Amino acid sequence: IFGRDIANSVGNIIRRETEIKENLLSIDELNLKEGDWIDIGKPLINGQVFPVTVKSLVFQKN
Repeated sequence: IFGRDIANSVGNIIRRETEIKENLLSIDELNLKEGDWIDIGKPLINGQVFPVTVKSLVFQKN
């Protein structure tokens, strides 16, 4: 997961430099904090887009 718009480039490099040719998901432009969780939905637009939901855990102090 990257904060900048570089996921496509990184995915292309991984495919070129490794044996990984499918089932690779590289996500960019997400700003996550410690304790955040992500849910990745089913692929859209011929598998080129994945909906992502960011969830933050909140704890109450007693």
